[in-house]
Amino acid sequence: MNDRDWRDIRSGSYIVKLTSADGKTREAAVLGLMVDTWLGGRPPGMVAYHRNGDLADHCLTNIAFTTRRSLGKKTGANAARRPVVKITPAGEVVEAYPSARAAAKANHMSYQAVLDRCNGKVKKPFALDGYDYRFED
Repeated sequence: MNDRDWRDIRSGSYIVKLTSADGKTREAAVLGLMVDTWLGGRPPGMVAYHRNGDLADHCLTNIAFTTRRSLGKKTGANAARRPVVKITPAGEVVEAYPSARAAAKANHMSYQAVLDRCNGKVKKPFALDGYDYRFED
């Protein structure tokens, strides 16, 4: 059985197909099975998650509980946002932006062009506007 048989493509979580003696099948998330079997279920208002972010690591020490709101802050869209700075050829920081999307919008560039410069994937670091863009850290 390969890895694709165990992973749910939509959510990225691992699922297994369970079959009863009478032939009825049901799919269940491995994380949910671990929580129900070894941890006695989840507390009210809490959700289980993988502490290290690896959805394949179902070790009991890697499973924890948190609220949906807190989990969203850890893993949601804003979790990956990194500040970007605009730099002159002399190396001076001219402006700072909360994200690559904000930098792209403010400077009339594509989001991908800003990301490529921040990640060092272009031969000439300076964009057509004469500035370089880098992640703040």
